[in-house]
Amino acid sequence: FPVTITGLYDNGNVGIGNSNPSTTLHISTTNGIRLQYPGNTGYTQFSTDGTNAYIFSGYDGERMRITSAGSVGVGTASPSRGIHISRNSDQSAILITKANDTANVAYLGTGSSSTGAGTENAILQMWHNGTENIRLYTQGNSWVTGGNFGVGGNSPSFKIEVS
Repeated sequence: FPVTITGLYDNGNVGIGNSNPSTTLHISTTNGIRLQYPGNTGYTQFSTDGTNAYIFSGYDGERMRITSAGSVGVGTASPSRGIHISRNSDQSAILITKANDTANVAYLGTGSSSTGAGTENAILQMWHNGTENIRLYTQGNSWVTGGNFGVGGNSPSFKIEVS
């Protein structure tokens, strides 16, 4: 296991590629940091592109980027919003669940939620106790089930109430 440690100091700081470490582990590199299990082709790499963007990569390419402006890109190297998710799949880009709970979920994305709903575009679905209660699609049927639904008010008295 070859390691070149540039500095090991009495204060407990270790420098790799840095002869004056200012923290417990101070690594200075132009190629990023790669974590790889011996004998495995997969790895995780943390790096920057020289613009203070932080890049998290795997063996098959970039996975996530955090820009100096604070935008986060998942599946895109050029995030255009605070959080920008780009997914080339027929499944939803975002799945929200409570730990180990598959009956109460929310899906948001541009494809099927993997619930048999199809491949409609721009979906928002919310499930409770295994039943789909809200479905909003840009193509296909949309609905809200259970209770009353209000627009412009917060206590609707009828199945559909517009104030």
